[in-house]
Amino acid sequence: ASETVTVGITDQPTQYAFMPSVTDDVVGNSCVDSYPLRLNQRYSFFPPAHGAQSVFRFNLPSSGRMRVELTNFVPREGQLVVWSGICGSLELIGRNPDTSLNKTVDLGTRPAGQYIIQLINDGPSNNIDLYNLFVRVN
Repeated sequence: ASETVTVGITDQPTQYAFMPSVTDDVVGNSCVDSYPLRLNQRYSFFPPAHGAQSVFRFNLPSSGRMRVELTNFVPREGQLVVWSGICGSLELIGRNPDTSLNKTVDLGTRPAGQYIIQLINDGPSNNIDLYNLFVRVN
């Protein structure tokens, strides 16, 4: 008893992951009202709502080696973005779009001035777990 079986192979649809666009215009609207941070101090916050952002600012008083660390970001999906300059005239200097619990942006040695951190949540909302944000300057 033999039977004939026909197997049809079809192409699987291609899946793409899109990150939100990162532009000066997006962060510029929140830049002036951003939350001020002190250097070398750990802060804990609830993630912004899905599709939303949180914006932080800090001043680097003199040139130094800088690293921005985001830990325990439970939504995982999103971007950690760092800008330099004044509100309305920002320059993108680093970002980390990895879908991971921890994201780091190592900026090397940077000059004195104002810096803006933009945190975009593109994952599921989470109002339970606090993430940690730390601006390390040596």
